[in-house]
Amino acid sequence: MEKGKCGQCKFGYPEKPDGKKPPPGTVWCSKRGMQMGKQRVMTCYVSPTAFHKRHCIECKWAKYIKPHGGTPEPDSVWCDKRHFEIKKLRKMECFESKTSS
Repeated sequence: MEKGKCGQCKFGYPEKPDGKKPPPGTVWCSKRGMQMGKQRVMTCYVSPTAFHKRHCIECKWAKYIKPHGGTPEPDSVWCDKRHFEIKKLRKMECFESKTSS
């Protein structure tokens, strides 16, 4: 596993879910649901770009025809998972490979 600092982690936020700021030198960890020191090194660290690897066009949920029969705008696809039109080159966390089972 990759080790990194909580302040640079994908799950480290400068505000708590209720909108309040955590004490100075800390971030709110949405994964653990608690405040963590910005400089704390954890094995659960996730790089902010770790999940953004593939474009929506390469996802198994991407379709060229909408459920009601229309077609998406040029440069867009219909996402069957999220039920909306999305840009082909957008990178999303929900990406699933067409070959995954």
